[in-house]
Amino acid sequence: MPSDENQTKKAIFYMKAAAAGYLIDRYKHLKTLRLQLKYLDPGENVLSSRDESRGPYDSAFFEFPCPGSECMEGGYDITNPVAEMLLNYSPDSTGSVACRGWHFNDENYRERCGSKLEYRVTAEYYDLTKKKTSWLRKLLNRNKR
Repeated sequence: MPSDENQTKKAIFYMKAAAAGYLIDRYKHLKTLRLQLKYLDPGENVLSSRDESRGPYDSAFFEFPCPGSECMEGGYDITNPVAEMLLNYSPDSTGSVACRGWHFNDENYRERCGSKLEYRVTAEYYDLTKKKTSWLRKLLNRNKR
């Protein structure tokens, strides 16, 4: 049944999102993360776009479903470029990824969806050196007494 299959896919999607955890669990230095997402059809027409802000206690899940109405099993995963950016303390990352889904063409053959996601991710980080210095300064002053 298609509805059972869709329910299973949704359940898997939500389990993956839950397993990703929170940003603070992986990137303690992250203050804010901004995602600018633009979904394009194969002809480069904008299907939709959105901006999203995330803080340390938001999800570390970076997979997004394809908005194409005929796309099956499609979506985009930008987990690796976001992780690389955050691990290297980079201020931003831009790129595009192709949809991994497919649809049936006029001859009833499967073909790739052809849509893509263009993204720009920007991050603001806590200055951990100031926090460490402040903490160390307090400790040293306490030991002088």
